[in-house]
Amino acid sequence: MTPQDHIDLSADCRVTFHRTLRVPDDGGDYPLPPGLGAMSVYPVAEDEFVIPVHRAEALWLGFGAPFWKPHVLKVGTGSVDAVSGEPFRPSALSRLPQDYVVIPDQPWLDGINAGEGYVRQFVAVPLGHRLTVESQLEPGEEDGGLTLALFDPRPGRFPDEPPLTDPRGPLCMDMCAASMGLGAGGRIRQEVYADGYGIDTWEAAPSRTVRVDLVDALAFGALTGIEAPPPVDARAWTALGRPWFDLISPTQADIAAAERLARVCSLADLTALEDDPLPIPESQVIRLLRLRELVA
Repeated sequence: MTPQDHIDLSADCRVTFHRTLRVPDDGGDYPLPPGLGAMSVYPVAEDEFVIPVHRAEALWLGFGAPFWKPHVLKVGTGSVDAVSGEPFRPSALSRLPQDYVVIPDQPWLDGINAGEGYVRQFVAVPLGHRLTVESQLEPGEEDGGLTLALFDPRPGRFPDEPPLTDPRGPLCMDMCAASMGLGAGGRIRQEVYADGYGIDTWEAAPSRTVRVDLVDALAFGALTGIEAPPPVDARAWTALGRPWFDLISPTQADIAAAERLARVCSLADLTALEDDPLPIPESQVIRLLRLRELVA
Protein backbone atom coordinates (compact mmCIF):
# COMPACT_ATOMS: atom_id res chain seq x y z
CA MET A 1 0.00 0.00 0.00
CA THR A 2 1.21 3.47 -0.88
CA PRO A 3 0.48 6.08 1.80
CA GLN A 4 -0.79 9.57 1.12
CA ASP A 5 -0.97 12.57 3.44
CA HIS A 6 -4.59 13.58 2.77
CA ILE A 7 -7.82 12.49 1.10
CA ASP A 8 -9.05 14.35 -1.96
CA LEU A 9 -12.82 14.56 -1.58
CA SER A 10 -13.12 16.30 -4.94
CA ALA A 11 -10.92 18.20 -7.35
CA ASP A 12 -11.07 21.20 -5.01
CA CYS A 13 -11.73 19.81 -1.50
CA ARG A 14 -9.63 17.66 0.78
CA VAL A 15 -9.22 16.57 4.38
CA THR A 16 -5.96 15.99 6.24
CA PHE A 17 -5.64 14.06 9.49
CA HIS A 18 -3.08 15.58 11.86
CA ARG A 19 -1.27 14.07 14.82
CA THR A 20 -1.49 16.26 17.86
CA LEU A 21 -1.01 16.39 21.60
CA ARG A 22 -3.65 14.82 23.78
CA VAL A 23 -4.74 17.65 26.08
CA PRO A 24 -5.18 16.81 29.77
CA ASP A 25 -8.61 15.33 30.50
CA ASP A 26 -8.88 16.93 33.92
CA GLY A 27 -11.92 19.19 33.63
CA GLY A 28 -9.85 22.21 32.59
CA ASP A 29 -10.05 24.16 29.33
CA TYR A 30 -7.10 24.21 26.94
CA PRO A 31 -6.08 26.12 23.79
CA LEU A 32 -5.71 24.40 20.44
CA PRO A 33 -2.84 21.91 20.57
CA PRO A 34 -0.18 22.09 17.85
CA GLY A 35 -0.14 19.93 14.75
CA LEU A 36 2.63 17.32 14.74
CA GLY A 37 2.44 16.35 11.10
CA ALA A 38 -0.04 14.65 8.82
CA MET A 39 -1.04 11.06 9.50
CA SER A 40 -0.43 8.51 6.77
CA VAL A 41 -3.62 7.53 4.93
CA TYR A 42 -3.76 4.20 3.09
CA PRO A 43 -6.38 3.70 0.35
CA VAL A 44 -7.74 0.15 0.54
CA ALA A 45 -10.78 0.33 -1.76
CA GLU A 46 -12.83 2.89 -3.64
CA ASP A 47 -13.90 5.53 -1.12
CA GLU A 48 -12.37 3.54 1.76
CA PHE A 49 -9.18 4.40 3.63
CA VAL A 50 -7.23 3.20 6.68
CA ILE A 51 -5.22 5.28 9.17
CA PRO A 52 -3.05 3.56 11.81
CA VAL A 53 -3.32 5.31 15.19
CA HIS A 54 -2.03 4.53 18.66
CA ARG A 55 -4.45 3.89 21.48
CA ALA A 56 -5.21 7.09 23.36
CA GLU A 57 -3.64 9.12 20.54
CA ALA A 58 -5.33 12.42 19.64
CA LEU A 59 -5.93 13.76 16.15
CA TRP A 60 -7.59 16.68 14.39
CA LEU A 61 -9.05 17.16 10.94
CA GLY A 62 -7.87 19.96 8.65
CA PHE A 63 -10.09 21.02 5.74
CA GLY A 64 -9.20 22.49 2.38
CA ALA A 65 -11.69 24.03 -0.07
CA PRO A 66 -11.72 27.04 -2.41
CA PHE A 67 -12.36 30.26 -0.48
CA TRP A 68 -14.41 31.50 -3.43
CA LYS A 69 -16.58 28.36 -3.58
CA PRO A 70 -17.30 26.89 -0.13
CA HIS A 71 -18.66 23.38 0.36
CA VAL A 72 -20.35 21.53 3.21
CA LEU A 73 -18.88 18.54 5.05
CA LYS A 74 -20.58 16.12 7.42
CA VAL A 75 -18.35 14.27 9.90
CA GLY A 76 -19.53 11.03 11.43
CA THR A 77 -17.67 9.54 14.41
CA GLY A 78 -18.86 6.00 14.01
CA SER A 79 -22.64 6.24 13.82
CA VAL A 80 -22.87 9.66 15.56
CA ASP A 81 -22.70 13.09 13.93
CA ALA A 82 -19.75 14.98 15.45
CA VAL A 83 -21.55 18.33 15.15
CA SER A 84 -25.16 17.61 16.17
CA GLY A 85 -24.77 14.44 18.21
CA GLU A 86 -27.67 12.89 16.29
CA PRO A 87 -27.43 9.57 14.41
CA PHE A 88 -25.16 10.14 11.42
CA ARG A 89 -27.02 10.45 8.10
CA PRO A 90 -24.55 10.94 5.23
CA SER A 91 -27.27 11.38 2.62
CA ALA A 92 -28.95 14.62 3.82
CA LEU A 93 -28.37 17.88 5.67
CA SER A 94 -30.22 19.18 8.73
CA ARG A 95 -30.64 22.86 9.59
CA LEU A 96 -32.03 22.46 13.11
CA PRO A 97 -29.83 21.25 14.60
CA GLN A 98 -27.06 22.02 12.14
CA ASP A 99 -25.25 18.74 11.53
CA TYR A 100 -22.41 19.87 9.26
CA VAL A 101 -19.59 22.38 8.88
CA VAL A 102 -18.93 24.80 6.01
CA ILE A 103 -15.42 24.51 4.60
CA PRO A 104 -13.09 26.37 4.36
CA ASP A 105 -14.93 28.73 6.78
CA GLN A 106 -14.35 25.93 9.31
CA PRO A 107 -10.61 25.31 8.75
CA TRP A 108 -10.31 22.44 11.22
CA LEU A 109 -12.15 20.27 13.73
CA ASP A 110 -10.44 18.88 16.84
CA GLY A 111 -13.34 17.04 18.46
CA ILE A 112 -17.07 16.65 19.02
CA ASN A 113 -19.11 19.82 19.41
CA ALA A 114 -19.42 20.76 23.07
CA GLY A 115 -20.88 24.23 22.34
CA GLU A 116 -20.03 27.57 23.98
CA GLY A 117 -16.75 27.75 22.07
CA TYR A 118 -15.46 24.29 23.03
CA VAL A 119 -14.99 20.82 21.57
CA ARG A 120 -14.11 17.54 23.30
CA GLN A 121 -10.94 16.26 21.70
CA PHE A 122 -10.91 13.32 19.28
CA VAL A 123 -9.01 10.49 20.99
CA ALA A 124 -8.57 7.03 19.45
CA VAL A 125 -9.87 4.12 21.56
CA PRO A 126 -10.43 0.43 20.80
CA LEU A 127 -13.91 -0.82 20.05
CA GLY A 128 -15.73 -3.20 22.34
CA HIS A 129 -15.04 -1.44 25.65
CA ARG A 130 -17.77 1.24 25.59
CA LEU A 131 -15.24 4.06 25.36
CA THR A 132 -16.34 5.61 22.06
CA VAL A 133 -18.79 8.46 21.70
CA GLU A 134 -21.14 6.25 19.70
CA SER A 135 -21.15 3.48 22.34
CA GLN A 136 -22.58 6.01 24.79
CA LEU A 137 -25.25 7.37 22.45
CA GLU A 138 -26.23 4.58 20.07
CA PRO A 139 -27.32 1.00 20.82
CA GLY A 140 -25.91 -2.00 19.01
CA GLU A 141 -22.55 -2.74 17.43
CA GLU A 142 -20.04 0.10 17.08
CA ASP A 143 -19.03 1.23 13.60
CA GLY A 144 -15.87 3.01 14.74
CA GLY A 145 -13.75 5.15 12.45
CA LEU A 146 -15.03 8.17 10.57
CA THR A 147 -17.37 8.82 7.67
CA LEU A 148 -17.12 12.02 5.64
CA ALA A 149 -19.84 13.28 3.29
CA LEU A 150 -19.15 16.25 0.98
CA PHE A 151 -22.00 18.42 -0.35
CA ASP A 152 -21.48 20.85 -3.23
CA PRO A 153 -23.09 24.30 -3.41
CA ARG A 154 -26.05 24.63 -5.75
CA PRO A 155 -25.26 25.98 -9.23
CA GLY A 156 -25.03 29.76 -9.42
CA ARG A 157 -24.54 30.32 -5.68
CA PHE A 158 -20.80 30.91 -6.00
CA PRO A 159 -18.38 31.57 -8.89
CA ASP A 160 -17.26 28.62 -10.99
CA GLU A 161 -13.81 30.11 -11.47
CA PRO A 162 -11.45 31.72 -8.93
CA PRO A 163 -11.04 35.50 -8.89
CA LEU A 164 -7.95 36.98 -10.51
CA THR A 165 -6.61 38.05 -7.12
CA ASP A 166 -6.98 36.61 -3.63
CA PRO A 167 -8.83 39.20 -1.48
CA ARG A 168 -7.36 37.65 1.64
CA GLY A 169 -3.89 38.89 0.73
CA PRO A 170 -0.49 37.23 0.21
CA LEU A 171 -0.26 35.82 3.74
CA CYS A 172 -3.23 33.49 3.20
CA MET A 173 -2.43 29.91 4.25
CA ASP A 174 -4.22 26.82 2.92
CA MET A 175 -6.06 25.27 5.90
CA CYS A 176 -5.87 22.52 4.82
CA ALA A 177 -5.12 -3.44 12.89
CA ALA A 178 -7.68 -3.49 15.17
CA SER A 179 -10.58 -1.20 14.61
CA MET A 180 -10.63 1.97 16.63
CA GLY A 181 -13.23 4.62 17.32
CA LEU A 182 -13.14 8.10 18.78
CA GLY A 183 -13.69 8.86 22.42
CA ALA A 184 -14.16 12.25 24.06
CA GLY A 185 -10.99 13.69 25.53
CA GLY A 186 -10.23 17.01 27.22
CA ARG A 187 -11.94 20.34 26.46
CA ILE A 188 -10.37 22.53 23.77
CA ARG A 189 -11.27 26.14 23.05
CA GLN A 190 -12.59 25.93 19.50
CA GLU A 191 -15.76 27.15 17.85
CA VAL A 192 -17.88 25.07 15.48
CA TYR A 193 -19.21 27.75 13.15
CA ALA A 194 -22.85 28.20 12.28
CA ASP A 195 -23.73 28.17 8.57
CA GLY A 196 -23.92 31.80 7.49
CA TYR A 197 -25.08 30.99 3.95
CA GLY A 198 -28.27 29.04 4.74
CA ILE A 199 -29.04 25.39 4.12
CA ASP A 200 -30.69 26.15 0.75
CA THR A 201 -27.22 27.07 -0.55
CA TRP A 202 -26.15 23.42 -0.63
CA GLU A 203 -27.13 20.49 -2.80
CA ALA A 204 -29.57 18.08 -1.17
CA ALA A 205 -27.40 14.99 -1.77
CA PRO A 206 -23.66 14.48 -1.22
CA SER A 207 -21.26 14.47 -4.15
CA ARG A 208 -19.02 11.98 -2.37
CA THR A 209 -18.94 9.93 0.81
CA VAL A 210 -15.78 8.24 2.09
CA ARG A 211 -15.09 5.84 4.94
CA VAL A 212 -11.96 6.18 7.09
CA ASP A 213 -11.12 3.21 9.32
CA LEU A 214 -8.90 3.82 12.31
CA VAL A 215 -6.75 0.80 13.18
CA ASP A 216 -4.45 0.06 16.09
CA ALA A 217 -0.97 1.28 15.10
CA LEU A 218 0.88 -1.55 16.84
CA ALA A 219 -1.24 -4.22 15.18
CA PHE A 220 -0.93 -2.43 11.83
CA GLY A 221 2.85 -2.31 12.20
CA ALA A 222 3.06 -5.98 13.12
CA LEU A 223 1.09 -6.93 10.02
CA THR A 224 2.60 -4.54 7.50
CA GLY A 225 6.02 -3.61 8.88
CA ILE A 226 4.97 0.06 8.66
CA GLU A 227 5.43 1.86 11.97
CA ALA A 228 3.45 4.98 12.89
CA PRO A 229 5.24 7.77 14.80
CA PRO A 230 4.68 7.54 18.57
CA PRO A 231 2.29 9.94 20.33
CA VAL A 232 3.74 13.04 22.00
CA ASP A 233 2.95 13.77 25.64
CA ALA A 234 1.30 17.17 26.22
CA ARG A 235 3.10 17.83 29.50
CA ALA A 236 6.49 17.06 27.94
CA TRP A 237 5.64 19.43 25.07
CA THR A 238 4.83 22.22 27.52
CA ALA A 239 7.97 21.52 29.55
CA LEU A 240 10.02 22.06 26.40
CA GLY A 241 8.46 25.52 26.01
CA ARG A 242 6.78 24.67 22.71
CA PRO A 243 3.72 26.73 21.66
CA TRP A 244 0.00 25.99 21.78
CA PHE A 245 -2.54 27.94 19.76
CA ASP A 246 -5.61 29.98 20.64
CA LEU A 247 -8.26 32.03 18.89
CA ILE A 248 -7.56 35.76 18.88
CA SER A 249 -11.20 36.52 19.68
CA PRO A 250 -14.51 34.62 19.58
CA THR A 251 -16.70 35.10 16.53
CA GLN A 252 -20.07 34.80 18.30
CA ALA A 253 -21.08 32.41 15.48
CA ASP A 254 -20.64 29.18 17.43
CA ILE A 255 -23.22 26.41 17.11
CA ALA A 256 -25.09 25.73 20.34
CA ALA A 257 -24.11 22.74 22.41
CA ALA A 258 -25.57 19.48 21.12
CA GLU A 259 -27.81 18.05 23.84
CA ARG A 260 -26.80 14.46 23.12
CA LEU A 261 -23.09 15.24 22.96
CA ALA A 262 -23.33 17.08 26.29
CA ARG A 263 -24.19 13.74 27.86
CA VAL A 264 -21.02 12.05 26.62
CA CYS A 265 -18.58 11.06 29.38
CA SER A 266 -14.91 11.83 28.86
CA LEU A 267 -12.31 9.08 28.82
CA ALA A 268 -11.09 10.18 32.24
CA ASP A 269 -14.59 9.52 33.56
CA LEU A 270 -14.76 6.09 31.92
CA THR A 271 -11.36 4.55 32.58
CA ALA A 272 -7.73 5.18 33.41
CA LEU A 273 -6.83 4.28 29.84
CA GLU A 274 -3.06 4.73 30.08
CA ASP A 275 -2.82 2.32 33.03
CA ASP A 276 -5.07 -0.37 31.56
CA PRO A 277 -4.01 -1.62 28.12
CA LEU A 278 -7.10 -3.05 26.47
CA PRO A 279 -7.10 -6.21 24.35
CA ILE A 280 -8.24 -6.38 20.75
CA PRO A 281 -11.83 -7.69 20.71
CA GLU A 282 -12.17 -11.00 18.88
CA SER A 283 -14.81 -9.44 16.65
CA GLN A 284 -12.14 -7.19 15.11
CA VAL A 285 -9.79 -9.98 14.00
CA ILE A 286 -11.50 -10.12 10.60
CA ARG A 287 -10.37 -6.57 9.83
CA LEU A 288 -6.80 -7.48 10.70
CA LEU A 289 -6.99 -10.45 8.36
CA ARG A 290 -8.32 -8.18 5.63
CA LEU A 291 -5.37 -5.84 6.06
CA ARG A 292 -3.01 -8.79 5.86
CA GLU A 293 -4.55 -9.78 2.52
CA LEU A 294 -4.22 -6.23 1.20
CA VAL A 295 -0.49 -5.99 1.92
CA ALA A 296 0.41 -9.58 1.09
